[in-house]
Amino acid sequence: MQYGRSVNLQNMAHETTMKIYDFMNVQYIHNAQFAKALPIGYLETARYLADWHEYNIFSDPKLNGIGNSKLETRTRPCDLAHALSVAGQTILPSIVSGFQSIISSTDPIKFVYLAISYKPFISLFNMTKVVDVAPELAGIVNYASVVALEVRKPASGDPVLRFKFLNSTGTGTDYNFTTYAMLGSSGDTNLTDFINYVTTRSEDKA
Repeated sequence: MQYGRSVNLQNMAHETTMKIYDFMNVQYIHNAQFAKALPIGYLETARYLADWHEYNIFSDPKLNGIGNSKLETRTRPCDLAHALSVAGQTILPSIVSGFQSIISSTDPIKFVYLAISYKPFISLFNMTKVVDVAPELAGIVNYASVVALEVRKPASGDPVLRFKFLNSTGTGTDYNFTTYAMLGSSGDTNLTDFINYVTTRSEDKA
């Protein structure tokens, strides 16, 4: 027990996994006394458990699966209760609308900014298949992380999309964006193909 809150990592229930890690992480950052008293390896173990728990809630093998849409499961004594949470499916329309504005010759909007929690990050990594080439992204992002979806116009051909990610509370080279391939491609992804993929699969019945 630390500061009125348990940091016992045994038998962590669904509803407490993220809460325990979040409490420990915030206290570790802002409370020197807590950081000194916390046993070595506890924070890393709590992060591992939280990563596994949150990824398996906010991702799904199907693009339109409930894990990519709006499911947060909380354990109760006798049943499971579902609570709405903004995730990948919810933010996709805004992303697609932004792309359409950017490629339009008559629309002045060429930059779109969306602020999200860690949950849509998890879903987007899964839905774009970025996590297939970067399994280390299957978890909670750091504070102030950024996904930049760059619409690029090659010398010839249709616009393409580039996925870049900055896990921004790291150190050194972690402050640089890293480019990841999407949807099984080896480079940039055709923008029309991406839009068709996310909109068609999202509308399909699960």
